[in-house]
Amino acid sequence: NITTRVDPKFKKEMIEIKEARIKNRLDKKKKE
Repeated sequence: NITTRVDPKFKKEMIEIKEARIKNRLDKKKKE
């Protein structure tokens, strides 16, 4: 499995990007 061999730093960045996208979506919903 590739995901288990992913660089921890890279994994952390992916999680942060995912969270940022979710937050962005929620912020857009609030504005509407």
